[in-house]
Amino acid sequence: MKLPAAPFGLLLLAGLCLGAEFGYSGENGPENWSKISETCGGKNQSPINIIVKDTKSSSFPPLEVSFRTYKKNPFDKDSCQLTLVNNGHSAQLQSTDNMEVTVKGGPLKDTYTFQQLHFHWGRNNSEGSETLINNKPCSLEMHVVCRNEKYKSMAEAVNHADGLAVLGYMYHVPKGLFFYKNPILTRITSALQHMKDAGMNKTLCDCDLLQNLILPPTLNFQTYYTYNGSLTTPPCSESVTWFVFETILELANSQLKDFRKLKSSDGTPMTHNFRPPQPLGDREVYRNIPQEQNSGQCNTKSSYMGNTLAPLLGLGLSLV
Repeated sequence: MKLPAAPFGLLLLAGLCLGAEFGYSGENGPENWSKISETCGGKNQSPINIIVKDTKSSSFPPLEVSFRTYKKNPFDKDSCQLTLVNNGHSAQLQSTDNMEVTVKGGPLKDTYTFQQLHFHWGRNNSEGSETLINNKPCSLEMHVVCRNEKYKSMAEAVNHADGLAVLGYMYHVPKGLFFYKNPILTRITSALQHMKDAGMNKTLCDCDLLQNLILPPTLNFQTYYTYNGSLTTPPCSESVTWFVFETILELANSQLKDFRKLKSSDGTPMTHNFRPPQPLGDREVYRNIPQEQNSGQCNTKSSYMGNTLAPLLGLGLSLV
């Protein structure tokens, strides 16, 4: 199915109007975004270059994720519908009203509800992520965007410093694993092959996909960097508590090529959709060290079980 292409900011903010289309090169590129939205030239912008030695160690409360689906038949996967959209700037995954995902804990004072997730990538495997770690990018970055429940809409949330939380996941292409494919991302990249033009979308009937994207089995969900920042596209609202997970996930080169085959709103290949890092200024970046690790009573195995699987085993997972 093909829908009229819309600016990524419009889709992201569900009705918050922008005066002009943005892009990633030329007159509408990142260096000129402040002409589209003045906030894009602000002092608390994202993404950033995280220099690990300059981060401050902290032990926040556990970060918790809760999944809840509403369906008449627990075996009916058709009721768990997700919509994957080529919005002309990225591949974006949205859930329907019968699925609720919430995030709380860590430095967050409130509960945040999932709105959508999307991806950023580059022309080759040595670029693509918006966040840099020690000056180095990864090949792909996934952003999970969540809204503070005390605000009724995205348009309202972006006007508040605590309005949004974004979870950032970094991916790279491993060397030497020629036949490897990320099985979770395969469900995304297979669909992308049928929605290359801007405005196209595909319905995915998969109850487990969103959960597996947010909580992949190899991710340490409690070890992350966090700071106060902004949306990385216009209007660049400075309303985001950022989480960038320390675990680097993997995907295949062939899967990355499926992202690059998408077409932008102007019909050109979507091969470069990341914003360069912005000045950190006087902001602090915190590295969360789970309390078990901080006490010295935790080995690698128990850390994995306690931190990665805890959200699944008792910190809020519920499939109803």
